[in-house]
Amino acid sequence: MTESPSEVPTRNEVALHWRRLIDGQESREEAHLWAAQWVEAEEGDVADPMVGNALLRLHGFDMTRNPMNASLMRHGEQGEFVHSRESIAEAFQKWCAECSQYDADPEGFRAGRRAAVREFLRREKGR
Repeated sequence: MTESPSEVPTRNEVALHWRRLIDGQESREEAHLWAAQWVEAEEGDVADPMVGNALLRLHGFDMTRNPMNASLMRHGEQGEFVHSRESIAEAFQKWCAECSQYDADPEGFRAGRRAAVREFLRREKGR
């Protein structure tokens, strides 16, 4: 675990790392290690939920499936990547759109997320 991360990044900084990952200018491991400063921090708070969401995504894009058991995943080891380069690019576009939605109506955005979680849990309970 990281004990004292650097200053919390801005949306522009996380977007830069995400774009560099998509363009192949930054490896999945590099993006993971950069985001880990905040994702794995003992203390610290990322005030902007959209930055927090992006850091979690960047932290996980190095996940691979265990070749001996595809249902097991881990960070950055041998195996097939869980996230394709295309899905990473799509996730970036979705995050950018969600940032705009959040900025336009933070409370409405949060309410929509809570409703989606409740619906997911309702469906899971019915299985």
